[in-house]
Parts: sequence; structure tokens; C-alpha cells
Amino acid sequence: SSHFGSSAVFPVKVSGSTRAQPPLVALVVERPAWVLCVRSMAARDMQHTCYSSSMTQLVLMSFTVFACPGMFNALNSIGLGGDPTIGNIVNACLYGTWMFASLFAPMIVNIIGARWALMLGTLGYPVYSLAMFYRRRALGIAAGVFLGLSAGLLWTAQGQLMMSYPHRSQSGRFVSIFWGIFNSGGVLGCIMSFLINFSHTAEGADAISGAALSGGTYYTFFAIMCCGIALSTTLLPLHRVTRMSASGSVEYVTAVSAACPAEAKKAEPTNLDLVRQELRRTARTFSHPTMMLLVPLFFYSNFFYEYHYGLIGVLFNGRTGSLTAACYWMAQILGSFILQAFLDRGAWSPRRRMLFSFGGIFLYIAASWTFGGVIQYTYGVSTAKQALDLSSDLRSPVPAMLAIFAWGFVDSFVQVWSYWVMSQLSDEPEELACFTAFYKFWQNAGAFAS
Repeated sequence: SSHFGSSAVFPVKVSGSTRAQPPLVALVVERPAWVLCVRSMAARDMQHTCYSSSMTQLVLMSFTVFACPGMFNALNSIGLGGDPTIGNIVNACLYGTWMFASLFAPMIVNIIGARWALMLGTLGYPVYSLAMFYRRRALGIAAGVFLGLSAGLLWTAQGQLMMSYPHRSQSGRFVSIFWGIFNSGGVLGCIMSFLINFSHTAEGADAISGAALSGGTYYTFFAIMCCGIALSTTLLPLHRVTRMSASGSVEYVTAVSAACPAEAKKAEPTNLDLVRQELRRTARTFSHPTMMLLVPLFFYSNFFYEYHYGLIGVLFNGRTGSLTAACYWMAQILGSFILQAFLDRGAWSPRRRMLFSFGGIFLYIAASWTFGGVIQYTYGVSTAKQALDLSSDLRSPVPAMLAIFAWGFVDSFVQVWSYWVMSQLSDEPEELACFTAFYKFWQNAGAFAS
């Protein structure tokens, strides 16, 4: 049932009387008998430890994403990976392939499990850092395609885990913790790049631009991404993760059947039946009316990245661009905790929180883009590199840095809000994986179009 209100239905006034309106969300969840049996048997041996707790698992998963997509974001935000020409090619292949992968990622995640899907999803990120170091067109295309396939798995698994771990009343908190740790990767990566390139102070035509980031920059990112692959193996399967209920008792984060049906073994589907079942589930959730209403927002949520990153690459030299990108990711962290404090506000109904927060986000987006438009025309931004430095003798880069910092809040507001809304639509991990894939499909459609 929907949790966008104090009850499962919303009262509607009709001719002086009140009748119940159908729930905002109506989900039909297929729970095979063999799945329920496994979870029922697991319930008998339930053990709640620090390692199995949902918060610990959230932190482990978040640091995995910190080390792989977080470092990717850091490198990609410094002038599109240090070379805008190759960076644009890689990103086009990445987002186009990721759109395709999002159609099938829920099926794979639900069949092999989020833990293994997340591990497989980390493999494409070190390849990306090597492609940007060697800057070969063919390698860039191959790296972009491979990363698109792996990222589809990683982010579908990530969304399922992050939204399955908490109770709905804590969804905002868990999303903001993840978002803070994840974007710390961007902050750390950009600060490392700033320090590595700190001695490069030239600007303008003589600047060491993003295309000349040192080799040490790329190999530092490569090493951290490889650590993320190793860290992904420490995650527990979702059915073994525990949490404390509102009453203080221990429970698994996934639903548990009260009894194990005697026919469970007979009910276990064949591989082909399982694939068909997951494809039907994906098709059903992809056509969910609430999700369809959010398509424009999902499309927008990654549409602006190319512009933001390209602006950093055009306006700033290596060290200034790195520092600006670090501030961008810091704004993302701050924004996630600001919005979380409101979304988990217990005094208001979830529906009221959803509407008021959306209104505030819309106004902030409008204000930030107005400021950005002023920067665009004031600095005369074009494809020509300006490569301004912090200690610039040509022009102060500070106003442009402030505009990009303000845009960091936009990204976190939109994405944290979107994940929070999806977490209110279902408690079922399988459904949440499909919602995440739908979200990522339209996100990448926006990024690909830009």
C-alpha cells in the first residue's frame, strides 16, 4: 500500500460526503513459494550482529560506490575526464549502453542477487580510468560500452539495497547517508587532483588544461576503483541483513513467510520461468502511473551533467577545475542532509512532505539556472578554453565557481527526493530494483541527449 498519507487511502469529498479514493500506488508482487520458504527457514536462525545490521551494510555498500562511481564522478567532472574530446565519446557510449542495460538489469539483479550484481557492476570503472589515461578513441568506445553494461547492474543493485535496508520512516536518512558517502568520493578525488596539479598555475593559452592532468592522477583513481571491487565482496546477501523494528525486536529487512509450504520445492521455477517472471515484473513496474508522472524529473536529473562538467573544463585550468568540482560534490553532500531533515519530519504526512519539498526544489532549480545564465553570458562561455586560475590575472573565477557550487545542491535535491519517493512505493526488493532501473533509464536518456 501507499505511504503518501496517514493511511492506505485518501479521503475525497463528493457531494457533501466522503468516500475512499484508491491508493496512489497499487503493486502486485509475485512471491514464489520457494523464496518464501528460504526466508522462513532463515528466520528461525536469525542473528543480529553489528556486521549484519542494515546500517553497517549500507555503509559498506556506500563505500563501494564511493570508490567506483564516486571516483568516476570526480574524474569525469574535471573537464570530462581530463580530455573533453575523448570524454564526450566515452560518455555517449556509456549512457547509451546504460539505457539499454537498464531494461534487463532488474531481471539479472533479482535472479543472481544484489550482492553479486553490485560486484560485477564495479568492474567497468577501472577500465574507464585507463581509457582516459591512454586517450585512444577505440579504447574509449570499448570502455564506455563496458562501463554502461556494468553501471546498469551496479546502480540497479545499489537502489534495491539502499531502499530495502530501512523502514519507510527512515528512508530519507538512509538515502542521505549513502549520498553523503558516495559524493565524498567525488570530493576526495577532486582534492587529490587539485593537490597533484597544484603546481600548474598557468592560465589562458599557456595553461596546462584538463587534457594535461598528470599520469599519477589517473593511476590514483585506478587504484581506488580496484579497492572498490574488493570491498564489494564484503556485502551480505539481502536476506541475511537485519534491522531493529519499531518495537525493538530484530527482523530481517525482507519479508518472511509464516510457514514453509510443503510444495515449495515443486513450486521452484525453472530458469526460463524465472526469466519470464522477472521480465513481466519489469514491464509492470515500468508502466507504473506514479513513475510515469516523474519521467520529466528523472530525465532532467542527469541532463545537466554534460553542461556542468564541460563548463568546468572550459572556464578553469587543471587545479582550479579540480577545486571547483570538489566544491560541487560538497554541495551535493550538504544538500542531501538538508533535504533528509525535512523528508523524515514525522509531524507531517508523507504526502505533504513530498509536495512541499518538490515545490521548494522547483523554486531553487529556477533560481540556480538564472544565476547560471548570468555566468554564461558574463564570461562569454563558448567552446574556446579560458583556463582561468585561482590567482588569475585575467579574470576572477570566483563567481563561476559559486554558480557551480549552487548547482551541486540541485543535483542532490532532485536525486535524494526521487529515491525517497520510490522508497515509499513498495517494501519489496524486487519491485525496488525495477523502480531503480526505470529511474536510471530516464536519467541516462537525459545524459545521452545532452
